[in-house]
Amino acid sequence: MNVLKQVLVVLLGLTGLALLVSFVLPSHWEVSRELTINVWPSEVHHVAGDLDTWKTWSLWSLAADPAATIQTSPQSNKIGSTLTWSGPSLGHGSLELKTLNRDEGLTFELKLRGGKELVEGSLHYKEITTGATVVTMTLHGDVGGDPIGRYMAIARGYTMGPDVVESLSRLKRLVERG
Repeated sequence: MNVLKQVLVVLLGLTGLALLVSFVLPSHWEVSRELTINVWPSEVHHVAGDLDTWKTWSLWSLAADPAATIQTSPQSNKIGSTLTWSGPSLGHGSLELKTLNRDEGLTFELKLRGGKELVEGSLHYKEITTGATVVTMTLHGDVGGDPIGRYMAIARGYTMGPDVVESLSRLKRLVERG
């Protein structure tokens, strides 16, 4: 019985320490990855600026979750256009286009986990040589005071980074195919 008490005291102490440490962890997280696509920025934007194409290349696509239901608003390439999804792997969420610029990129707002988590995102285009564009996808959010969320914020780069790279790779294949 004495050993059980000691184990319980140690576990409670570690839990308390983990809680205290969480208060000094950042609540903000950001994931940013880039890829060179061998076309003009306007050609990238022709695909990336239309949410109908996001169904095939983005993190929130049928490639990421073949069993998902994905819908776009009737005008899928205008500010305010939306993409919504629901699927076993993707969960429930939506994306809304906030800004569009054929030479520089776009910004969007995500509502993940059924709207419980807000994330801001962007695709930035930078022409590096004639006919080649560096496309940077950035996602960032804030978990607030949630102690577990603060630990999760640290892990976002490791958990979302590979998915962002895969999405940019699918975009590259789609755009370069024409």
